[in-house]
Amino acid sequence: MTTQFITAAQQIQMAWKNGRGSTIEIASDADEVDGTWSWRFSMAHITNREPFSLLAGVDRCIACLHGEGLRMMRRRDVHDWRDVHDSHDLHDWRDLHDSAQHHDALNRVRVKAIGDASNDANGSFVEVPREGEAFRFAGEEAWIGEPVTLRNTKSGVQGADAGDEISVHDINLMVRRDRWHARMRVVRHTHNIGEDDQQKILLAQGECVILFAATTLSCVVAHIGERLFHVEQGCALVVRCQADDAQDASVNFLTKVGDVVVIATCVPREAGFVSTLRGL
Repeated sequence: MTTQFITAAQQIQMAWKNGRGSTIEIASDADEVDGTWSWRFSMAHITNREPFSLLAGVDRCIACLHGEGLRMMRRRDVHDWRDVHDSHDLHDWRDLHDSAQHHDALNRVRVKAIGDASNDANGSFVEVPREGEAFRFAGEEAWIGEPVTLRNTKSGVQGADAGDEISVHDINLMVRRDRWHARMRVVRHTHNIGEDDQQKILLAQGECVILFAATTLSCVVAHIGERLFHVEQGCALVVRCQADDAQDASVNFLTKVGDVVVIATCVPREAGFVSTLRGL
């Protein structure tokens, strides 16, 4: 098992693919800055209504970390994977088509379950989760993101005071579909003061897990075998389970009240997909 500790100072700010904003790359498996990656973990600052970049062959997970909230709208005026197919060199058209259909069905169920559809002519809004499982979608799908407070202000609903910055921070996991299954979860420790919360992440062979301390009162304490890590706010711990590691490889971490921790999981596609996070 290998580990990599990433401080806030080591993280890189770079432009979105569509040029409409920027993101902070927290970790990736690229060999160099802005190099080719098969998985990428990042955080973005959103202040306005903006479209998400179209990324062929990529599966995405997104959650809201800070701010009033983030809504996403599926654009019906863009033909998603058909437009991407016309403008990109795709290696497997059938795989892309099947994935787009799968995520489309998943998103329709998500919209129905949340019950938060707008009257916008282009599509329906969904609330990006602030806790628990992240929202998942295919990179070929055309989505627009918008801070909740911004939309409420436009609709005449009481929102931020005049002069206040309307913004949210979201956290993102992106993986190449032909290489990885992706999952991301946000843990917000809201128990009574004085109680700690211990979690255990089980790792499959070949799996990669990113533990990110989004908000901490002190630090998140992580145990990996005999090693102890203190993950301070804004820092990340990347753990890779090698093919010859024991089947029961795991990461244990302890949080306190007020802590917000993100667990991103990349499982090799050939290994199948299992849930990796459980409370002790």
